[in-house]
Parts: sequence; C-alpha cells; structure tokens
Amino acid sequence: MYTTYKTVAVVILVFVYASPLHAQITLSGRVQDDSGSPVSFVNVQLLVAADSSLYKGGVADEEGHYLFDAVRPGNYLLYVSLIGYHHHISEVLDIAGVGSQQLESVTLVQDAVEMGEIRVEARRELYELKGDRMVIHVGTSVTLSGGTALDVLERSPGVLVNEQAGTISMSGKDGVNIMINGKQSYIPTDGLLAFLSGISAENVEQIELITSPSAEFDAEGNAGFINIVLKRSGNAGLNGSLSVSGGYGGGEVGSGSFAINYRKNRLVISGNYSLSWTGQSQYFDIQRSLQFEDLVEIPVQSRRDPVAYRHDLRVGLDYELSEKTTAGAVVAGFFNKFKMTAVTEASVSTGGTLEFVSRSDVDMFNRWQHFMGNVNLQHKLTDASSFDVDVDYLYYHNKMPTDNFTVITDVISGDVSENEIGSRKLTPLSIIAAKADYHVQPSEQLGFDAGVKGAFSRFTNETTFASPFESDLNGVSFGRESRLREDVLAAYATSKVQFSAATALDVGLRYELTDSNLGVDEEENVVDRRFGEFFPSASIQQQLSELARVNVSFSRRITRPKFNDLASFTRFDDPYSLWTGNVALQPAITNAVKLDFTYRSMLTSLQYAWEDSSIVRFQTRRLPGQNVYLLLPLNMNGTRTATALFAVPVEVAGWWNTQNDIMTMWQEVEWLRNESSVTERLTSVRINTTQNFSLPGDFDFEATFFYQSAMLMGATHVESMWGVSLGLQKTLHGGKGQLIFAVDDLFDSVESLWVTGAPGDPFYNKWAIDLGHRTFRVTYSRRFGENSGARKRATASESERGRVQQ
Repeated sequence: MYTTYKTVAVVILVFVYASPLHAQITLSGRVQDDSGSPVSFVNVQLLVAADSSLYKGGVADEEGHYLFDAVRPGNYLLYVSLIGYHHHISEVLDIAGVGSQQLESVTLVQDAVEMGEIRVEARRELYELKGDRMVIHVGTSVTLSGGTALDVLERSPGVLVNEQAGTISMSGKDGVNIMINGKQSYIPTDGLLAFLSGISAENVEQIELITSPSAEFDAEGNAGFINIVLKRSGNAGLNGSLSVSGGYGGGEVGSGSFAINYRKNRLVISGNYSLSWTGQSQYFDIQRSLQFEDLVEIPVQSRRDPVAYRHDLRVGLDYELSEKTTAGAVVAGFFNKFKMTAVTEASVSTGGTLEFVSRSDVDMFNRWQHFMGNVNLQHKLTDASSFDVDVDYLYYHNKMPTDNFTVITDVISGDVSENEIGSRKLTPLSIIAAKADYHVQPSEQLGFDAGVKGAFSRFTNETTFASPFESDLNGVSFGRESRLREDVLAAYATSKVQFSAATALDVGLRYELTDSNLGVDEEENVVDRRFGEFFPSASIQQQLSELARVNVSFSRRITRPKFNDLASFTRFDDPYSLWTGNVALQPAITNAVKLDFTYRSMLTSLQYAWEDSSIVRFQTRRLPGQNVYLLLPLNMNGTRTATALFAVPVEVAGWWNTQNDIMTMWQEVEWLRNESSVTERLTSVRINTTQNFSLPGDFDFEATFFYQSAMLMGATHVESMWGVSLGLQKTLHGGKGQLIFAVDDLFDSVESLWVTGAPGDPFYNKWAIDLGHRTFRVTYSRRFGENSGARKRATASESERGRVQQ
C-alpha cells in the first residue's frame, strides 16, 4: 500500500511541474463625490458585461473603499448607486492578468431631485461559492441579528445541528472541525455547541463551509471544516462595533458583544469579547422498552430548567518587523458555566404490570474553562516565496458534578425507598501544536506549498460515582481514571496549476503518523496504537463560459475517536440503561468525490462519500449477563452517503430577494446487531428559503422557513422537523446602526424526535426533545470609528480542538 501511494504521489508531482498556475484577481477602488470627499456605504456591483447579470456585489466602507476578491478574467461593468446621487455605470472593463488591480476612482454626482420613497440597493448574496468552500455572509440576514454563530449554521445549506447529540454534520457527515479566522479551535465535541452559542452573530463577518479541503488542511474530520471569520478590515485607525440583545421564550435569553480593531504604522491590534446567557426551559418525553426475560417498559417525562453563561475573549496582535517579516500573537479563552435543575417522573412496567413509579430531583453543574496562546511568524523570502511558522498551546478544564435524589414507590407493596446517586467528572486536557509552511510561486502558472506539523495531546479523565450499587456491572466501572497520550506528526505538499485561462488543477498529498496510548487504573495500555496513513486530494476547475464554472474534487480523510468517547464515564438514565465510553473505538477512513457546477449565482453540488468503521455516538448494546443496556459510541461496519445540493438565489423585484436551497441525501448504514449484519437505507430532504424585502424608511423585513425530513444517525432515526422565523430591521445613524425585532420559531414547531429500533425490538427508544421555544428578541448594534483590521492566517492547532469534548 505504501509503495502504491508513493508511486501515485511521484506521478502527480511530475505531472504538476510540467504544467502552469493562474492566480485569482482582486479588484479594489474608491468612491468619492465631486469635491473629492469619500462617499460612505455605497452599493457597488460587478456585472457581467454580456448580459448585465450580477457577478459580485458589496458595500463600500466609511472611506468609500470597496474590494472584490477571487474575480475571474473577463469583461465586466461596474455599477455604483446611492440614494441622493446619480448612479454610475462604467465602460466595459477588460479584466485580465493576476494579483491585485486598482480601478479608477468613481465620482458620484448628487441628484438635485428628491427621490422620495424610491430606494436603490444592492444586497449581497447570502451564500457565495469560492473554490473549495461556500461562504455565508452573515450580515445580510435580518433574522440572524442578535443570534449566534450556531443559529447561522442551523440555517446553512447542507448543515444539520443535532443539539441533543452535541454534533454538527455537513453533507450527512458529523466529523466537523471549527476554525476561527483560519485558525483551528480544537473545541471538544461535548462543548462544540456551547462554544458556537457563545459567539455573537454580530461579531461574525462570514462563515465558510469547506467540504473538500486540500492536503494543506489536517486530515482529521470526515465532514471538513467550518471557518468563522470575525469582523475586521485593513485601514489605519481605530474602529469597532458593539451589540446588545435580549429576549424571552420559555425563559430569558440575552447576549452582548464588543469588537475593536486598531492599526497604526506597523502595529495591528484586534479583539473580540462576547457574553451570552440563556434560561429557557427544556422538555423530554421518553418511551423506552427493553426485552429481558419479560418486556420492561419505562415511560419518562422530564422538565429541565437550565441556566447557562458564556464568556468568550480573543485578542490578537501583529507587528511588521520589516517589509518582509511580520510577527504576531493571539490569546483566547472562554468560560462556560451550565447549571440545571430537573424534575423527572418515570414508571416501570414488567410484562404489562405496573411495578414502580419514581420521582427524581436532579442538580447538575458543568463548567468548562479554556485558554489558548499562539505565536507566529510570516517571512517573505523573495517576491515569489514565503514561509510561516506557528506554535500553539491549549488548555481545557472540565468539572461536572451531578446529584440525583430519587424517591421510588413500589406500586404492589406500597413500600417507598429513597436513593441518592452522585457522580463527579474532572477532565484536564493540554495540547501543544506547531507547524511550518512554505509557499513558492515560480511563475504565474505554477504554485507550490509544503509544510510539516506536530500535535501532542495529554488528557486525563477522572470519574467518581457514589450510589447504592456495591459493585461494578460486569466490568463497567462507576469510577475510574483514564489517561491518554496522543502524538500526530504530519507532512504535506500541494501544487496549483493553470493549464489555460479556463482550466486549473490542484493536487496534494498528506501523510499523518498517529501514536496514541490510553491507560486506566487497572491497566496501563488499554489502547496502544501506532499507524500511518496517506491522504491524497485533487480538484479540477473548468471555466465553461463567463457565466458557468464546474469543479470536480476528491479527498481522503480520517476521523479519530473523540477523547471523551474513549475515556470511561458512567451516567444513568434509569436503573436499566446507562451512558458510557468505549476504549475499543477504531479510527474511520472516508473517501469522497464532489462535483460543483455554478451558473451565474446558482449552485449545484453533488457528493458521494464512503466511510469504513464509521464512529456513531449514542448506540445501544445489552450488557452480557445483566439486565442493563449500554448507550455508547460504536464503530459501524460502514456508511455510504450521497448528497445533492441546489442553491438558487432569485431577485423577484428590486425590493424583493430570495435565497432558496434544497438538499437531498441518501444514506446507507451497515452495523452488527446480535452478531448479524444489518443494513438500513434512507433518503431525506432539507429545504431552506429566505425572503428579504427592502421597505421604505430604511426598513428591511425577512422571513425564513426550513423543513428537514427524517434521516439516519447510525442506527437511530431522527424524525422530520420544520420552523419559521421573522425579522424587522431599522437602519440608524446613517447606516452605522441597526435596531432589530425578531421572532424565532414562530409556530413553536422545532422539536427533535429520535427513534431507535421499533416496538417489539429488544431495545426500543423514542425520545421527544424540546430544547427551544418561540422566542422574541430585540437587538441593537452600532459600528464606530474607522475601518481597521488584522492579518488573516491559520495556525498550528487546527484539528485537535475538534476532538475535545466539553
């Protein structure tokens, strides 16, 4: 196998160096009035000259500057408009060549005629396809204002957020890595949703969904990367933004955020802080039946009253040591505290006879703390070559005590008993990651990147359990300390080639060597693995015409077991079922092919992926010799997923724009049940539509709708759901501020329904979970100062944070 991959790599690189790369073009310019003063917040559109269709759109900043990146060579028109001015249409622009190009300044002349209620506005597309990623422009959505980064992802095409499982999936796969400004966050899986819920949408410029990453990205994660780009710009001076939001729906919700950027001479400082809190009640209705000697039925109803607080802080500094060298540092962290009280009522019937009823009062506390420090250096060797170095240190600490006081009544005898069950979980985790990257572009037709990386993780998971049980259940420990050491070494090389003005090729090869060891109290080397894998990637882009483009790509990736899924822990739902980890989990390998086709602003994306030994959380197995079922992560035999995504923006009228997305997904999952192979297939569909209306008086109205049909999560069916949200925005302070009123989940229809098995199966579980409510929210946001920003970069710790669970 090694020889085969090595041969393929050599052939690819020889083929690449025999051919040529074309760099993308960046266009920039400035808008001024007839006195030469800048005109702020002007609508700027780049139109295809052939038919005047919209190619790219945007809004100039406070200094009248605008920028279009990743522009393809061709003929265009520049259309500039603003209320109170005559609009401007340029002559045909013949855009060719490479690199950055500055267009002539545009002068707008004031219109002496009062325009009344007429309003001309260019609205940026909510979604935009750029090479290997889809870009979601957060600021274009009214209903997302006052929300969080998680709210944005829940409405993104091809993305499914499963709040109960704590997972995010793209194109049917849940191995997602989170990046902030191109830097991987290494967020633990159990804390991923809490982390994203703590990032205010007001601080987010855009979110990038990278479903076919090249070899320069870490191979970890079968679904790819989600890159959250925080707001910033590059002009000198001081600028920033602030936002406050409050609302109610089954409990209070609120958030506040602040972002600031400062640039003077060679120094750039940027910072973001956000605070969020929620106190919305939750409801669980569980129907469970277990087949032992007799059928045991356990209906459970639970009301939960959580209170969650989240603080996030990120500060970055860049300093230009010389024209060729820039050094920087980033310090970031979060503090997340979750407290919950719950009342749970359950009953137990055996063979159709009611035996017990119970009431449990639960107190749960879950605190996560995180610190990250990064130092980095970028140096330009020549005009055609450069290298970057990054070193990261990350530390996580989780403390989770839970106390359960239960009163059980024996219906037959009338006896009443009381039980107290207490569990404690303490989890520190540290990661050191370092990487170095080299880039050279010997010609306009050829580019080459190479790099090395090392990530070193140390993890301890200590659990204690106090209960009426006097011994372990057939080897399942109620208390244990687990220790994990994992080292990953990697090297990659990629080439980018432009055969002609219309045809380009990207190829790459990555190698990762993994050395991991897991020990517990009783045994030092429960898991001791050392393995290496090659991860090739390739993509071909073909420009069919000025309006159409096609991209075909292939990638191979790995999903390693999450740290906490390997570690031992125990949590009871009832006396017959408990949650635990699985030290026997094996890595999963995914291969995927993808075809993207764009025509004007419409996108069609087709993907097929096959994964061996898929890791799926919350699966069920009966504990041998015991009347107990385990809920634990397991390796499936394999998963096959085919997806088709259609994104169609439509301008119905000058004041009415829509974004419509449909994704169909076919899944085939194979696993073992009672030593027999079981295969299940299901086709699902997800529909998202957003309607934007520009109204008189600087008002905007937005309505969104989504529908998700039933889909598979391993052996579990996730049933269909739908929801509607509305938002009304008033623009204030000459475009620098917004006041927004929004209603999320208008019909209170969003509810998760999970079903495992079927009535009569040895294990049947049906969960109805309502984590949200119809929520009314008011948000005020304001920008201040000049536009400024920081250098965009990716750093060393890119994939490790996604495997920590908080």
